[in-house]
Amino acid sequence: MIYHWLKNKRPVPTITKKRNNDEMLIVCGATLEMYYLNPMAKTIFEAMDGIKTVDDVKNLILSQFEVSERELELDLVDIVRDFQWKRLVKLEG
Repeated sequence: MIYHWLKNKRPVPTITKKRNNDEMLIVCGATLEMYYLNPMAKTIFEAMDGIKTVDDVKNLILSQFEVSERELELDLVDIVRDFQWKRLVKLEG
């Protein structure tokens, strides 16, 4: 399973700028494209500080929201891939 490989990796932000806009977070990646993150994506992105692992982020989200652990693991795989594709984070560890 992909999550098992991913859980000990540390997502490190690679953004050049970010701006809070009420519930949205606007980030600018290395390609200078702007991305608007909804409240859940904002919470996840802000938890990805280069120190926490993906598993740490999962546990943080589980403590704040009522969500199935399995669903969250699947969502985190998709979100991390999306953030990587957009060059907003890189994985270390």
